[in-house]
Amino acid sequence: MHVLVTGATGFVGSHLVEALLHGGHLVRVLARKTSDLRWIRGLPITCCWGDVREPGSLDEALRGVEWLFHVAGVTKALGYSHYLEANALGTRHVMEACARQSQPPSRVILISSLAACGPCPTDQPKREADPCNPVSHYGRSKLEAERMAMAFADKVPLTVIRPPAVYGPRDRDILAFFRLLHKGWDLRVGKRERYLCLIHVRDLVRGIIMAARAQVPSGSVFFLSDGQVHPWGEVVRAMARVMGVRARTIRVPVPAAWAVALGSEAVCGLLGLPPLLNREKVREMIQECWTCDIRKAMEELGFKPQIPLEEGLRETYLWYREQGWI
Repeated sequence: MHVLVTGATGFVGSHLVEALLHGGHLVRVLARKTSDLRWIRGLPITCCWGDVREPGSLDEALRGVEWLFHVAGVTKALGYSHYLEANALGTRHVMEACARQSQPPSRVILISSLAACGPCPTDQPKREADPCNPVSHYGRSKLEAERMAMAFADKVPLTVIRPPAVYGPRDRDILAFFRLLHKGWDLRVGKRERYLCLIHVRDLVRGIIMAARAQVPSGSVFFLSDGQVHPWGEVVRAMARVMGVRARTIRVPVPAAWAVALGSEAVCGLLGLPPLLNREKVREMIQECWTCDIRKAMEELGFKPQIPLEEGLRETYLWYREQGWI
């Protein structure tokens, strides 16, 4: 297959490129000239310079492509307009470019997020047909991206993948928790236990490629995860075990977390940088349950998660150490 990957220089995108090459596909990537190519440099790929925010840069990259994996997007931004520009409008530009092709891709895979669907009751993991109630700018922008893509589902075969939190080598989000634990700190916001689903990046990539191969109706949506519901306390204990450390649990009151986030926003706003912690992130963190049901993916795609949590965390930690990130 001739395939195109947007967002190929990022965490998930670079792992997807490697898996596609391993499967014998001819891989083309869309990248900005300012992108950091460290994870894909030296790979046998064709690099097309462009940006999903610039419609005129997409047509040549898409010519002759059979599968398109649209991974590009932002998880941190200065405000809602920036999330919309990259995540939602970028998706519309990609779908418009696909529809303009004399022979559109035979399958477009849009990588969305559980954040687009929102949190759920503790005893009812989200299913694909459930109403969406995102609680953050990021989640709302990803839901808007889904809606914009769905407007083209009658012209371009489309599948939407909604992963929960993704971890593995090259990820920088869970890295922050590893670093805190390495210092002996287990910081938690509020007093309540929280529950979540996770997925190792290799399991996610395998599921994404299975979705490209599957003959499912255009507009199909699938959750992918490791199939388990994890109390956050259990995740922290597993991280501590693989690191061989003991950490002291420190409960941060929710009002204090809001105050820190507000301060972070103010400082980063002056610097023109997206904050690592903002009020949107706190709003996501204080939700009790971020879980999803993967039965549909198991039944229709044949997806079965292969990497248990502790095994995946150990691999991730060892990679961080090798890279000198911890």
